Amino acid sequence: MKKMIVWALSALLLCACAQPAEGSTSSVQDPRDGTYTYVNPGYKGDITLTIEVKGGSISAIKAAGPNETGTVGGQAINWFNNGKLGVLRGAVAGGDLWINGYSGATETTQGIKAGLEQFTEEMRAKLEEAEEKE
Repeated sequence: MKKMIVWALSALLLCACAQPAEGSTSSVQDPRDGTYTYVNPGYKGDITLTIEVKGGSISAIKAAGPNETGTVGGQAINWFNNGKLGVLRGAVAGGDLWINGYSGATETTQGIKAGLEQFTEEMRAKLEEAEEKE
């Protein structure tokens, strides 16, 4: 048990030392940083998912589906945008992303989930590419 605690504290110290000092800026930009847009079919039209990544984490995420039904598909999109189907802001870009479904809006939420899957695949490919360059 003591070895595990010492090991965990050592790992934390290494992580803390690897961070840039407060007020300093790192000249190395995360290869995942940027804005990404994915379009997938919903129930009555396309669902557009826009994701902004800063520092390798999701800083903003928004879905839009102007042709979805207002009371069901539109409500599912509102819930997604407000984090009620799953909070994704702050999540590591390239990690597993998961949201709940919305009853009655299966095709709308599938359009959002398809965009999340495309985003995850793209982020993992960017990470692999960056590792190969090192």
